[in-house]
Amino acid sequence: MDNAILVGPDIEAGKQLVRALDASGLDVRAAFWLYREEGEEWRLYIAMPGVKEHDPREGYSKVLNVLKQNKISSIDLSEISVIDPTDRLATVLSLAFQTGPTDIKDIKVVGSAFNGVYFRAAHIYRMNVR
Repeated sequence: MDNAILVGPDIEAGKQLVRALDASGLDVRAAFWLYREEGEEWRLYIAMPGVKEHDPREGYSKVLNVLKQNKISSIDLSEISVIDPTDRLATVLSLAFQTGPTDIKDIKVVGSAFNGVYFRAAHIYRMNVR
């Protein structure tokens, strides 16, 4: 199987996590899976304000609590990157994609370049970083 294909259960688990993060009151500005060729792995990126200003462990702790409280066991914290909305990946993707602030979409990106950054594969739930 091609590792650059995100399977349905992972897509659904990501949606479930974004919904749970929203329900917990966290301000999720962007949420997307991104295939990282250097590690041949998918990572779920969650962009929330304040990650740059505070200890990033605080963001991870909040996400972990939501994972545990909602019994979302199909995504491990090691598969998640908590980033600031000003992170380059989020800002580059936001040049091409925007969703509403609370929308959860299913936007698939395959073999595309935006602002000089190549994305082999991505799956975007939310992109609201502008």
